[in-house]
Amino acid sequence: MTKSLLLLRHAQANTKEPGERDLDRSLNEAGVMDALRIGRYLLKEEVNIGQIMTSHAKRAVETASLICESLKLDLNMITELDDLYEASARTLLNRINQFDESLCCVVLIGHNPALAFLGEYLSNQPVGFLPPGGLIWLEIKDMTWKEVDKETAFLKDTIFPEKLTNS
Repeated sequence: MTKSLLLLRHAQANTKEPGERDLDRSLNEAGVMDALRIGRYLLKEEVNIGQIMTSHAKRAVETASLICESLKLDLNMITELDDLYEASARTLLNRINQFDESLCCVVLIGHNPALAFLGEYLSNQPVGFLPPGGLIWLEIKDMTWKEVDKETAFLKDTIFPEKLTNS
């Protein structure tokens, strides 16, 4: 059975204001539109998401909520995880290795550069810069989540919101 792992960088956020915590930055208007654009893309692709795991940063949680809205999914599918904020690629991989085996498709929403590094590590393919709202779509064939490691995933696609139409 093939599993899908969607690594999504949170959409574009407002610039940090003096005295504001980075965790509290909200999506800006372009970020809201980009998150909805990615959500519509996933809807069009008929992606059957089993779980959305997100950093607890406000911009990541807002991105997750907009993805759910686009896909008409229950917000209870979102799990906020403190360890995804400022996580290393190794921390993200450890989290993936703990996914429930009943999940065939998981969206992991976090931050760069760890997401891009992880995408490259798992697929042995160049990802390069992952812009806000950028998505790395990985496929994992015939293995458990626990077995996911270096070069065990196939890079199906990288999707950037600005390249998608408004449909």
